[in-house]
Amino acid sequence: MTDIVVDADAGTLQVSRSLLLGLGAFSGGATGRADPPSGVTVKALRAAGMLGPTGLHDMLVPIAAAVADPLVRIAFHHLGPGPAAESPGWITPDVTVLAVPGEEGLDEILSFGTSFLVARIAGLVGLGPRPDAARLAGSLTVDPGLLEAALTGLVGSAEDVRRHLGPAVPAPWIDAIVALRDGPRRHWRVTTSWGAAANPRGRSVEILEIGDGTLLLVGRVGSGTELTAVTPTAVWRLLIGLLPGDDEL
Repeated sequence: MTDIVVDADAGTLQVSRSLLLGLGAFSGGATGRADPPSGVTVKALRAAGMLGPTGLHDMLVPIAAAVADPLVRIAFHHLGPGPAAESPGWITPDVTVLAVPGEEGLDEILSFGTSFLVARIAGLVGLGPRPDAARLAGSLTVDPGLLEAALTGLVGSAEDVRRHLGPAVPAPWIDAIVALRDGPRRHWRVTTSWGAAANPRGRSVEILEIGDGTLLLVGRVGSGTELTAVTPTAVWRLLIGLLPGDDEL
């Protein structure tokens, strides 16, 4: 299998996950890391014309630096529909690198200015105008098992949902849970982490988009799962809030 596919004219890059992680050996960053790159990594890069006598191709230099010494780590989790997949990422003050799983075992490498991070994630999840979420007032706390059952089609009717939640739950919320029986339009989570590996800090945002486009924020409350209808603007703000403030670093 090819470990790297480069189209310099189009500015696209696809690499295997192992080669991507190996790029960090070419840039010690603030950690002063001195581990030499593996022979396999060197061979693959030279064969692709991305490693020469003076070092890495300019296209790879900021990617290698981010992988070697990120200020913040990020992971985008595609949870549905279809198979789950994780896209790891590395954030520096200037550059963010995100590895999106693609075909034939290669990651599509997205490298962009960190100021565009939220916009790029919004593009991945199709964040845009949605129906008015006001019909789903407040929040609804459910057993995690009910949400899983709804997402896998085991809960198929309003009667099934009411047996779990009782008669007091407003009808719009019942309809929202039932709507998940055919699977969500999108289900995703983004997490960030920073600080010492032994005791990292971080934040997470998980969103379910049901059939009519309504966005539900998924929160964990004790042993339950809290669902709150949110607007695209609120999701945008939550994504901004994933990054740490200066006082947290």
